Amino acid sequence: MTTTLAEVLRIPQVPPVSSGEVRRIAVPGRGRMRCRIIGEPGGSTPTLLVLHGWTATADVNFATVFGPLAECFPVVAPDLRGHGGGIRGSAPFTLEACAEDMAGLLDTLGTGPTIALGYSLGGPIALLLARRHPQLISGLVLCATAARLGRSSAGRLALGALGAFGLATHSAVYQVARSGKIPREIIRRLPTPLGHDLAQVAEVGGELARFDARPWLGEITQPAVVVVTRRDHAVPAIDQEMLATGLADCRVFEVDGDHDICLSPNPVYESTICAAAGDVAARCGCEALRYGSGAEEGSAS
Repeated sequence: MTTTLAEVLRIPQVPPVSSGEVRRIAVPGRGRMRCRIIGEPGGSTPTLLVLHGWTATADVNFATVFGPLAECFPVVAPDLRGHGGGIRGSAPFTLEACAEDMAGLLDTLGTGPTIALGYSLGGPIALLLARRHPQLISGLVLCATAARLGRSSAGRLALGALGAFGLATHSAVYQVARSGKIPREIIRRLPTPLGHDLAQVAEVGGELARFDARPWLGEITQPAVVVVTRRDHAVPAIDQEMLATGLADCRVFEVDGDHDICLSPNPVYESTICAAAGDVAARCGCEALRYGSGAEEGSAS
């Protein structure tokens, strides 16, 4: 039996996803991004903007939950800057630029008030989006993420999430990309399994290491749920719980899993994510929605 390079490097295949349609959306002043759209954003039901993790794409990160979520919400699932079919640019990657990309996307689609669901890297982007554009974001679901990741968590993400989400941490090309020994423009053209801009993806680690939302976290007043991945080796559960404590109006749901729980079908995880989104929607004043049950729920004040 032949072993492929992808199997050796633990690179997941992009799962087949048939939900909705994939569009290349031009966001004025920002660029073009690949975006999966399920349902009709902008109606009476809030749109769910799902923001994926480091080195993933929207399809890799959310394939297992597209179906359940789309039963209750229109779903907008973009590839983030530098990832997959996300926006390309010559400037270094920043979390703030990603947040502005997403604000432009929501304006372009005319979604109206939206619930942002951020997984791992998507969490800081969702927080920045809610802070910088509160008129666009009516609620938050934050999973496997924290208000401050710091260098230790960024390093754990490199060792854990990268292997799971599409770049082998110890591959020569990734190490060279981080070393600065070859020009950035050459790095950007190197092939990667999921079509990433390798230079921008490598720059994410530094951005996550410097990110610290704690000084302004209390300013975010939108209803939120933090979904704690209880056995997470990349972002410790205690850091996820501290995120919930710092938010003004937050509840905690829990799921028994590690940082890569999103990659494989898991009915408990899927129902927990759906329940979290439904809980936020209800607290935003929307009509009761049908969503999965089985989440372990607590509250953070």
